Formats: sequence, structure tokens, C-alpha cells
Amino acid sequence: MSSQVGGARRRPAKKAQARPIGRVLPQPYDCVIVGAGLSGLCSGALLAQAGWRVLVCEKQKTPGGCCVSFWRRGYRFDLSVQSYSGCGEDGAIGAVLHRLGVAGQIEFRRLDPAREHRFPDRVVILPASVGEYQETLAAQFPREREGVAKYLRLQENLYAEIRRLPVEIPLREASRFERDFPLLARYRRAALADVLSEHVRDPHLKTVLAVRSAYFALPPSRASFIAVANMEMNYFHEGVFVARGGAQALSDVLAAALRRHGGELARGTAVARIFHEGGRVVGVETTDGEAIAARRVIASIPQPILFGQMLTPPLRSAHPYLRRIASLQTSPSYFIAFWGVTADDLGGSPISNKEIFEDYNLEREYAALDRGQFDPSAPCFVLVPSMVGREAVRSGRGHTVCASVKAPYAPDGGWTPELRAALADRLFTCAQKCLPHLNRKHLQVTETVTPQAIEHFTGNLQGSPYGWAHTPGQIGLDRPGPFTPIEGLYLAGHWTRPGGGVASVFVSARTLVERLLRSNG
Repeated sequence: MSSQVGGARRRPAKKAQARPIGRVLPQPYDCVIVGAGLSGLCSGALLAQAGWRVLVCEKQKTPGGCCVSFWRRGYRFDLSVQSYSGCGEDGAIGAVLHRLGVAGQIEFRRLDPAREHRFPDRVVILPASVGEYQETLAAQFPREREGVAKYLRLQENLYAEIRRLPVEIPLREASRFERDFPLLARYRRAALADVLSEHVRDPHLKTVLAVRSAYFALPPSRASFIAVANMEMNYFHEGVFVARGGAQALSDVLAAALRRHGGELARGTAVARIFHEGGRVVGVETTDGEAIAARRVIASIPQPILFGQMLTPPLRSAHPYLRRIASLQTSPSYFIAFWGVTADDLGGSPISNKEIFEDYNLEREYAALDRGQFDPSAPCFVLVPSMVGREAVRSGRGHTVCASVKAPYAPDGGWTPELRAALADRLFTCAQKCLPHLNRKHLQVTETVTPQAIEHFTGNLQGSPYGWAHTPGQIGLDRPGPFTPIEGLYLAGHWTRPGGGVASVFVSARTLVERLLRSNG
């Protein structure tokens, strides 16, 4: 571990001594952060910038959580995160990078058009503006022009309310919420499918408008309308971006900002226990037995792991907080296939993000997943990152291709080599539908990743891509907040408010830091 002094106000953090946690050390850390995902790195860098003595512990050798990349034989792949919004100077990501003074160290590339949705009888391109999207849909579904306009206007107005939401809503002002945010109050418990039925009738159009629910790995009948609307409008208003250098580039910039401002990053250092005495955090212990004193701990990890495995002494099982955590549900994960190919021309459109739908049924695959099975006609995501940045291939020739399908954590019969091979074969066939020149003879790299592998590398329970499922009862104020029953123990990341997605993770970290700095000042 090392530290860098970022200014006169900032003190370099000293390596903690391996002493009993009960002993008061001369200079305990102001904050130890468990997990170097984006929220851990972001909150650590912001606190270090404010002069706090910060240590971020990451069990993997590479920081980033979901936002990591890996190389195979000259081809770079992103493990989980592919694109995000909020990269402008006023966006959730851009504002933090500017605040940390590292915005110029990363290049964001906008995807326009953002996506291509392929159905059996049509292709729908997702353009960069709401107006263009409305006209695209109206041209394909002329009888539904008015309904499409009303539905997108509702999403726009809802998004405007979300943008006006204060960081905190005091309980004494809860009665004013319905007056000040009528749409959020009205649709707080609404599922996407129900709201669509209020505006459009054509079943095919409903499917086209509902495809974004798949980004939360949920069917329209279970996905929160507010969550989907916020994601959709966020993309339209703030754009869809990828980073030059892949997902790892964003994590590396945050890690550099942490060190620049005097914080420490301990790679390959897993936290085994978090200690509290008299209802207040006193420090942590690593799996190597090193005891580290800390005034505060931020857990950028799933709450079941935190409270079920790490907290010492544990909360009693009947504690209302734990009962609430136990009631929450995760969404399905993904099986992902990565290919490095030598061909320069894969055919198809130049749009890098594509989705292939065998039919218009978005509910059937989830019924199969609930049974631990796969729907043979489930939609597939196909991404070609090298279309946006050719530096993803060291030789400068060829392409990287990534294809995925939603998957149960533990399928019937387990993750056998036969199942992995069959799913990879099905994804390759699916990719060929939108990349007609893709050929097995061009393959140089083939890699597959299961939900269990995603869980191992990212720390996300059951490989869940967005933490708790974004159902109507698990978003916003219904999601765990940053404070816990233990004084000095805080939460950040996509298992907390406001929810999943890279931009939301930045909001989570920034919101927590601002509250900590206010209370400390």
C-alpha cells in the first residue's frame, strides 16, 4: 500500500498496525472502505480529497468490481459493464470526475444511434433524441402515434421530477411529496407493463417500448416503470457512452484520483470482519489477520454478505433491518460468451450494440429462469466494442464480440461443460443473424462466463448485474439507504439507493460523502 499527498490539508495515511482491534491506535483511519467497485473508489477519492485518511480494501488484484476489463491473446473484453450515461460535465459521472480533477484523463465516446433492436419482422433503431424515437415508432405503428406521444411525454415529465428530487426527504415533509412530485407518487408501485397498457394497444409496440426492462433483467410485468423511465430518459438526455480503453479505464481513473488525493488502495486484501463496540464501528480485520482501526466503515458490498458474514458481533436475526434485507430479491444474472475474431468485416450495420428477439414475448424466458431452466428462444444481446474503439484489438485488425443471455445462478444440473458449450453455440448462431460475416474459422479467442464467475470476480451476490431487482417495491426510498443500525457503518453502491447502473452508483457514493462531510463539519 502507498499514499500520495494531494495538498497541504491532506495527510498521508499510515499503514495500520496488526494489533487487537480493541486497542486505540494513535491514528486510526477516518474511513475504511470495503470493496473497490466504482462506489468504493468514488467515495474513497472524494473523502481523501476532503482530507480524510482513507483506506480502500479490495479482495481482487484489479479494482473496479463490475467495471473491469481483461485481455486474451491480444483482445480486450469488458466483463460486465459496457456503456453508461451521465458522462457530461453536469452528469452523475462527469461531475464527480471534474470535482476530482481527473476528467481530462479519460475519453468518452458517444454511441449514436445507441442500439439496434431486431425483431422477426422489423428493426427498430434507438436514436439519440426522444423526438427522433417518437417519429421512428410512429412511422412503424401509425395508428398508435398519439399513444406513443403520450407515453414518452409521461416518461419525460417523470424524469423531470426525478431530476428535482432533493438528496434527502425529511420525514416531516413526507406529506408534501405527493403535492411536489405527483407522478412519482402515482407511479411509485407501478409495473412497466401496466403503464404501457394505459397508453398503447398494439402488443408488438408494447414489446418494443418494453425492451429496456431487460437491462434490469426483469420482464415488463415485474420491472418498475419509474426505474425504466429514468434509465430511458437518462440515455436520451445525457447520451450513451463507452470509455476509450474499455470499462477498466473508468475504474483506473478513480483509483488514480484516490491515490492522488492521499488515499490508499489495498489490492488483494479481503476484509473478513467488521467490528463494532457499543453500537459503533471500531475497525476491520482482513483475511490475513491484520486488524485495522477505523472511525467509519463504508461497505460497498451486498448487504447479505455484510450482515450475514462480516459484522461482529452480528445483529440479532429478529432485527427489523435484517428482516427487511431478507425480504429483498435479486434479479437473474447472465451467461456471457466473448470472441476475438480476425475478420475486419463482420457485416451488418455499424451500430455496436444489438439485441435479437426471436418473437415478441418478453415474459416467457423469465418463467423458465424461475425454474432454473433456459428458454431456447430467449432474446440475446450482441455487442461489438471494437466497432467503437479499435484499440480493443492490439494488432488493430479484427474485432471483439460479446454475446449474452440471461441465466439462473444455479441451473438444473449445474454449469456443466456441455451446458456452457450449448449456450455459447446458441449465442454464436444468434450473433450471426446481425453479423452475417461472422465465421467460426475467424475465431482466435473463445471465453465464457457464468453467473457464478461474475459473482466471484465482482462480489455481486448471485452475479446480479444491478443488485436488488428493480421491482416497484425495491427502488427509491424502498431500497436500503446509506445508513445502517450501526453508528459509523455506511452503505454505498448499486445495492443501495438510488439503484443499479453506473450513473446511479456515482450518485450513491457522492450523496453519502456529502452527508458525511456535512455531519463532520
